[in-house]
Amino acid sequence: MKKMIIYGAGIFGSDLLKIAEARGCKVLFFIDKYKKGKLGNTPILSPDDFRRSETQAPVYMSLIDRNEELKVIGFLKALKDRSEIKNFTEMLLEFPELICTKKKNGFFWLSNGSFDSARFSCENYFSDAKSQGVVKKWMKFRETLGVKHYVEPEGSQYVPKDLNWIKKLQRSSATFLDVGAYTGDSCDFFMGKFRSSKKNISHYFAFEVEPGNFVHLGSTLRKLSTKYPKTRSVALPLGIWSCHGLVQINSSGSATQVFSGAAGDMSSPRIPVAKLDDLFLSMPVDVIKMDIEGSEKEALKGAERIIKEQSPVLLISLYHKPEDLWEIPDMIRKINPNYDMHIRVHAHLFIETVLYCVPKQGGLNVKQSA
Repeated sequence: MKKMIIYGAGIFGSDLLKIAEARGCKVLFFIDKYKKGKLGNTPILSPDDFRRSETQAPVYMSLIDRNEELKVIGFLKALKDRSEIKNFTEMLLEFPELICTKKKNGFFWLSNGSFDSARFSCENYFSDAKSQGVVKKWMKFRETLGVKHYVEPEGSQYVPKDLNWIKKLQRSSATFLDVGAYTGDSCDFFMGKFRSSKKNISHYFAFEVEPGNFVHLGSTLRKLSTKYPKTRSVALPLGIWSCHGLVQINSSGSATQVFSGAAGDMSSPRIPVAKLDDLFLSMPVDVIKMDIEGSEKEALKGAERIIKEQSPVLLISLYHKPEDLWEIPDMIRKINPNYDMHIRVHAHLFIETVLYCVPKQGGLNVKQSA
């Protein structure tokens, strides 16, 4: 009987436990920093408990966040330098059933309709060979669920090392729109990246509709005002949409979905929404980041004038709905053809995949004459 240990007692760890046991493997225990007790009949150990244990067995990672995974692997190796550690990709190669399990659960884009053979040519939307290769693999992975078509994620989400879009901005002091700011976890990141590039975010507008997240967002921005005194931050409890009015939200804290019409539960709360075009009438907009759980297309419709006239850099989440992979780039291209488009994958199973739209050099951009 193969013996193993799983790091992470969350959803992926739980699924891996079931698959391993079905194969006749023995999961000795989980390692988790935040959870205690047992998952089913399997005990959960803290990292300190693991360090003190004498158990020798390979540790399988079930963390989808690539940066967190790398930190944990380094931490575990420091605890026990002879431990055999299997990263998430290696785990999938050994237990590919996990992919089928996630599809049955309707996991994000691993659902019915996620593969459309007519869209194989959608890689032509993208400007570099790396992006085209990622899209080809993604489509083949959707078709076959074969691990050989898996794309290994890379770090530096929003500012990949090979896409230094900050230096390409026309202005040295930028206006940044963060649509779906959550608790402000990325605000410090963006402000720091601009500073290290010898540029500044003059105005940072952070939109967040979930009430609990909004409270944390305000606290984060107040703290950052001391660290980045040249940046004026505004937190707005407002949804960004294709029109004005009230829409419903369905929130789980870290993921807040917006519905219109009868799509949502009528008992769910309603929040005000507005178009970016009607909020920023004369202020130049340099960067728009969107991560709003599948509402990106509606929000982009409400920013058509800004995108067409100003060519801001666009950082758009591209993994919440299967069709976003081709519909969002096609939408942006029709609004404004003055973009080089790139795609990068920043977490396992194609989560945290971002579309990067960078204005073409020498193209129409009103900020050049502003």
